[in-house]
Amino acid sequence: MTPQILIDALIQAVRKRRILSRVPSERLGEMAKQKGIASVDDLRKWITSGDGLSGHLANQLKTLLPKQDEPPCGGYIPIAHLAEGGMGTVWLACSPKNELVVIKTLKGNLPVAAGSTQAQEFIKRFEREARITQQLTHGGVVRCLDAGARDDGTLFMILEYVDSGDLKDLVESRGGLNEGLALAILYQVVDGLAEAHRIHLIHRDIKPANIFVSSDGRAKLADFGIARSTEQNRTMLTMEGAIVGSPLYMSPEQIVTDPHLDIRSDIYALGAVLYYALAAQAPYDGRIQEVLHKHCTASIPDVRLLRPKISERSHEIIVTCMQKERAKRYKDPAELLAATANALVKLGLTPGSAIEEDTRPGDLSDDQAGFRPDMRTMAVNLSDGGATLSADLNSGGTLGTIDAHTIVANLLA
Repeated sequence: MTPQILIDALIQAVRKRRILSRVPSERLGEMAKQKGIASVDDLRKWITSGDGLSGHLANQLKTLLPKQDEPPCGGYIPIAHLAEGGMGTVWLACSPKNELVVIKTLKGNLPVAAGSTQAQEFIKRFEREARITQQLTHGGVVRCLDAGARDDGTLFMILEYVDSGDLKDLVESRGGLNEGLALAILYQVVDGLAEAHRIHLIHRDIKPANIFVSSDGRAKLADFGIARSTEQNRTMLTMEGAIVGSPLYMSPEQIVTDPHLDIRSDIYALGAVLYYALAAQAPYDGRIQEVLHKHCTASIPDVRLLRPKISERSHEIIVTCMQKERAKRYKDPAELLAATANALVKLGLTPGSAIEEDTRPGDLSDDQAGFRPDMRTMAVNLSDGGATLSADLNSGGTLGTIDAHTIVANLLA
């Protein structure tokens, strides 16, 4: 592990855990470099000493550190603790290739009786998530790079590291996204979901926290832990009659535990996610039972009541996705992808084609985002009500097309 990868991990971890924002985290990284931090042990000694750190910051940083006897997972070395759940732990780690990756482990002491049916289901679900994710190599899905078991029997999977936050964090930090950005993210996620659909999978837990957006403008769908196959004669890993998923984004048929779920359940969730991305709140609120009831019976809320400048096209995407009767929704990801592409085009943005010139991020506000490629002046005004695109080609530059990745990368800046 090089000192730089260790410092990069420290910077990323303090941001992910919301200990420090971007500029202070970079200063912390510079301080670590000046201290000659070259190993996890060096990092532990520095943080424990508190040299140059406030007591409060030092205590927060200690929560990132792995135990001194924390074993590696194969050749992957844990550096910083990112999250803890009922089923396992998530670490930011260094790979044998000296790259940042994520380690997801399954706890040995699960919150259920050892050897019980529930414990076995947790284990099967974890192993199945690893197998499923390894089959998905699409750029719109967080890839599983490796999986195995430590010497102590702890199961682990190694996931691609996405160097930014999830959609939930992004929306919370901005209070609702620009329409062009929200649609560009949706386009990429739907493109990834289409790959899952190709191998007969339903995700069943699409929500903002399971959509990651990288700094280079790529949105990726994560966590296939409760995915199931739509092929016949496949064993379901969830107990009959059990509701699985996230209530705020769950389709009516998933709520009533319909045994014949199909990809349109995920399409419903994507409509709810688009609503959230634009409105900064889920379509329905209340206690869990109230939310579930509203998904099944309440009218679909109009996002334009909260964001009046949102276009009719985005409103129609939400409404079509969230129809109570699945026969009235988009029939598959391809149809939703086409509708999203059309909405992007109407905003002056072209999904699916690469732009070769380097771009510089412009100013972003709620109703406007601009970016200017080198060699020419190009302004994109993404007002919620429409878009204008202009280019000065006198310098000899050529106006290229703008793909969804570029849209996200520039609007995130």
